[in-house]
Amino acid sequence: MGTFIILVIVAIGIFLIYWTNQITQKEMMELAQKDGVLRKKIMDKYNANKIFIHRGEEGIAIKPDENGIIIFNTSTEQVVDKKDILQSEIIEDGTTISQVSRTGQVGGALVGGMLAGGVGAVVGGLGASRTQTQKVTNIKLRLTVNDVNSPIKQITFFNKPQKEAVKKDNPEYLVSNNIAIEFQKIMEVLIKRADQEEKQQNIN
Repeated sequence: MGTFIILVIVAIGIFLIYWTNQITQKEMMELAQKDGVLRKKIMDKYNANKIFIHRGEEGIAIKPDENGIIIFNTSTEQVVDKKDILQSEIIEDGTTISQVSRTGQVGGALVGGMLAGGVGAVVGGLGASRTQTQKVTNIKLRLTVNDVNSPIKQITFFNKPQKEAVKKDNPEYLVSNNIAIEFQKIMEVLIKRADQEEKQQNIN
């Protein structure tokens, strides 16, 4: 009798492992399909030369002329010129890890105006010292753009339920974090170009 119960438990365990793997494979196939559909849509419309999509739902792409970005999801798209990117941050579990802002006279004033208004309540206080955490659930790129109707744009690069938080040496986290850093550096280049162009216009 005892042997029979053990065999039943083992059989149930094997079934659960198989069933879980089947669901995971199905989810991966569905995500890949959604990603492919959204990627093709953006590539066909904008001919973007660099694109990131999170779980087939949202993403960011660089314009082919490298003068701006496309922020999109499954239903909407917004093209943002480099001069209208006022600030870019990497946000990890609600804490700013990296930040770059416009410094030119016009861009800097716009950033100050955005943060001094209602948006300030959202991003204020993020300059505090970062508390080191052992596990992570979320990485986002948060952009402040020159759009009074929708000044904050967020693109998710990594997202897990709290109970599935991962350590920072987790391969999935490392890949997502590296991609987020790459896009943050691109935002930094675009912001610097916008500042340089503004400076040149003021000289002329």
